[in-house]
Amino acid sequence: MKPAICAVCGKFGSFEGDSIEFADYKPLPKDFDGHPEGFECFCNDHLEAARALAHLPSREAITLLRGQFDYPLDGPREPEPHCPQCSQRNWSHHDLAGQNELRGKVSWIAGRIAWIGYGVFLVGVLFFNLPWFQIYTLICLGALIAIIPAYFLAKRLESAIESQIHLCKSCGYVANGSQYAGALQQEEDGRAHTSNATIMT
Repeated sequence: MKPAICAVCGKFGSFEGDSIEFADYKPLPKDFDGHPEGFECFCNDHLEAARALAHLPSREAITLLRGQFDYPLDGPREPEPHCPQCSQRNWSHHDLAGQNELRGKVSWIAGRIAWIGYGVFLVGVLFFNLPWFQIYTLICLGALIAIIPAYFLAKRLESAIESQIHLCKSCGYVANGSQYAGALQQEEDGRAHTSNATIMT
């Protein structure tokens, strides 16, 4: 069974909502691991509208709902890696609630640190050219020594914040951003190696 993800907006994690059996619902055989066809989850923002379309097949209903609420009708068009569990290329991509906002705040902080560092550098150059204030150049230099690592630390923290998960719709396997990007890069490297080997022969 795949985790609770709103089929319209992609909201993931702890939220109020419910699942709906659409017209194409097919329960899984006993002791079969996976996610049943035609069985989708919705957050409370889209639940009532989804219930009104429960007489339709799930894909048709979800397409109508995404159009109704101005969400993208189709998935990403970039190349996708094979799922490490079932080897299918059938992914859906979902933002983690709150993580995008947190990543944006960290990015904003890193930007402010960069501007402060630039300002301190200019002030240090100005003080260096003024004989009575050259002592303050050392203060600016000390501040830069602290600011530069702080900037790189903020950028490292920004890149470490997972803002999206990737769900295999075929088997329910969940990959974080790093795992998904790593699998994609591994397949691209494999294709490049195969291509180079072909050229050499």
